[in-house]
Amino acid sequence: MLINQLHEKFPDLQDLRVRDILVDKDKRKIRCILSYPNSSELDATVKSNIYAFVRSCVPKGYYCETKIYNDVFSEVSFRTNLFDFIKKRFPAFKIPREKTVISQQDRNISVVFSVTEITKGNLEVANFIEELAEHYKNFTCYNVSFDVKVDKDIQIDYNAYILDQERLVQLAINKELMRPVRSFSVTNVEKYIGKVINNTSPMYISDIRGVMNDCVLCGTVSAKTLKATKKDKSLYMCKFSLSDNSGASIPCVLFVRFEIADFQTLKQTTGKTDSEVKTISETKTAANDRKMKKLMNIYDTMEVLVRGKITYNDFSNQLEMLVFDLCLCKILKDEGKLKNIAPVPQNYMIVQPMYYEDYQQASFTQSLFRNDWFAEQNLVVLHANATGNVATKDKFVSLAGVKICNGKVVESFATYVNPEMTIAPELEKQIPTTSEQLLYCHTITELIPDLYKFTHGCALVGTDMHKLVEMLDYYAEPFGYKFTNKIIDQAELLDKMFEESTFAKKPNCAKLEDVAKVCKIPFEKSAFCNVTAQTVAQCLVKLSDNFKG
Repeated sequence: MLINQLHEKFPDLQDLRVRDILVDKDKRKIRCILSYPNSSELDATVKSNIYAFVRSCVPKGYYCETKIYNDVFSEVSFRTNLFDFIKKRFPAFKIPREKTVISQQDRNISVVFSVTEITKGNLEVANFIEELAEHYKNFTCYNVSFDVKVDKDIQIDYNAYILDQERLVQLAINKELMRPVRSFSVTNVEKYIGKVINNTSPMYISDIRGVMNDCVLCGTVSAKTLKATKKDKSLYMCKFSLSDNSGASIPCVLFVRFEIADFQTLKQTTGKTDSEVKTISETKTAANDRKMKKLMNIYDTMEVLVRGKITYNDFSNQLEMLVFDLCLCKILKDEGKLKNIAPVPQNYMIVQPMYYEDYQQASFTQSLFRNDWFAEQNLVVLHANATGNVATKDKFVSLAGVKICNGKVVESFATYVNPEMTIAPELEKQIPTTSEQLLYCHTITELIPDLYKFTHGCALVGTDMHKLVEMLDYYAEPFGYKFTNKIIDQAELLDKMFEESTFAKKPNCAKLEDVAKVCKIPFEKSAFCNVTAQTVAQCLVKLSDNFKG
């Protein structure tokens, strides 16, 4: 990590910290934010050397901007920073802010949390204190200590506590059971570099969410490069990209050390006779040739099974795999089929739809029944914002649905979704929230049961609906759900309804803005799914109200 490199390079600056590293891939720019107790104490030469060293660590082609800020906290500012971090890292815990005592003396900060006995037990299970201590050890050079004590004056709402525990348990079960189902298996595993990997059920690359100490993946190799490291010519670095059936890929790095086979070097270090040194040199040269041949024979499209650890590259701003063992294998696709479909959930767990009890609307009944369109069927206009439409790779960011029964809107819902990945700036502009706020939202696996309940028994109306349902089924299948709803193309439905309406002008039904304009429905041009789903539903109701029959 960069902080370790800085401490090695500048041993007298052990209080230096790396607060954040921001990477703008489009502009090929990196902004590195450092902190020091008093940055004004650093003379211009030292600062210049720090900036130059950070720039030397940046990949070629990137512009690097480095700033050093004062590492200074007051009790008030530290409290704000602390609870912002707790809200982000431990959103499920309710810790009374007003009961937390923070004491500061010079560069020492003491924090004491006062909570209920139940909360204290939960914090211990979650390693709350240990994680806070580790975070602030890397974040600031202050000596920060944490403690938790029980305050018996805090009243416990046991009914609320039981409901919260039941909900947390159910969400944990959902999250565990609804991992994407595996659609491949590995056979014919053969040792190639390192040890044999005794694991024929590797995880999906798309399931990787963060740093992992031990991980087994399989896939095909691409973009492979091989070269000796600059500092040690006997150490070779093999880089390649690994892609699997989930549609995701991850950069991999494999280091292989070659034996020192130089005759003179061996003679000086071993003290053996010339004939003995010659034999050792020839043996090591042959071993090196075999290693190099294996490295050279790693080719694109090669199917491999790899074991290693997942690390975070600060400068590329992405996860990568440090490979320990690499085996040859054969990957077999195994398209599993859902045998039993789970029953419809009795209650909503997370998303509570809005119910329109007194909303007056014209009825679909006459138009739909007379034209035999979707007779006796209810509709759900379902829209989403997502990173793409590849089921095994892309993620949802927001979902919205509007239910129409007997010609009138009866329910609607809208929810943000934690994509569990960094989203592109273009996608972030489409939704009225930020990437940081999305981290506090529920994942799609947690929302699937509520969505299945909301859409059950209804035909789904939307654009590119087959791809949307395919993505939903990908996350629903491991939990026993499958969206078997009838699918209706939104543009085709609007087109048919305009033909049967009293409107003289029929717009381009593929453009929602034009449809809303003709129907005289207020519509602020937006790519946000909640806006578009609500507008489509209102247009459908308006068209049925103007049925020319």
